[in-house]
Amino acid sequence: MPRIKQFDEKEALEKAMELFWKKGYNGVGMSELVKYLGTNRTNLYAAFNNKKELYERALAHYRKMGVSLFAELRAMDDPLDAIRLLFDKAIEADHNDPERKGCFVVNATTELASVDQSVHQITCQNQAFVKGFLVELLTKAQENGQLDSSKNIDGIAQYLFTLFSGLKVVTKYDLTAEEMEQIVEQGLKVLS
Repeated sequence: MPRIKQFDEKEALEKAMELFWKKGYNGVGMSELVKYLGTNRTNLYAAFNNKKELYERALAHYRKMGVSLFAELRAMDDPLDAIRLLFDKAIEADHNDPERKGCFVVNATTELASVDQSVHQITCQNQAFVKGFLVELLTKAQENGQLDSSKNIDGIAQYLFTLFSGLKVVTKYDLTAEEMEQIVEQGLKVLS
């Protein structure tokens, strides 16, 4: 008798994240999810209730994956180098991804945030977290004398978040790493 594979919720969440990241919420049907996850509807509904809950949990899982990067950047001695490295890592990740998926959270923002309240809330929480992180680094740079004290830290943090998000959208085009680096170079002049 063939052995039946047990349903692994963590593995299913990881695979669902990959599929939603690549195709978006509206681009994925339940039949495709069942097939891609290698399970059945019963297991899927028992673990995640419905497609929307699975999507939101996949989005939360994606956000948790970035925590280590922010910890690494926060630990750096030079806050402006940390900001630069954030953008460098984004470019590197985008160009190492042959599917050019961009950022799952940015994708969720452009696809659903204006029409789905819970996704809107998740993406706003992400924006607040990243902006807060940038404010922290910029404040440290001002305290270190690396950034002019007359600079509006809150405005610069919002600008850098917008630049980062835009970079994750344009990665879907056929821009080269050099072209993306030029965009970042121009954008980071705000720190001069």
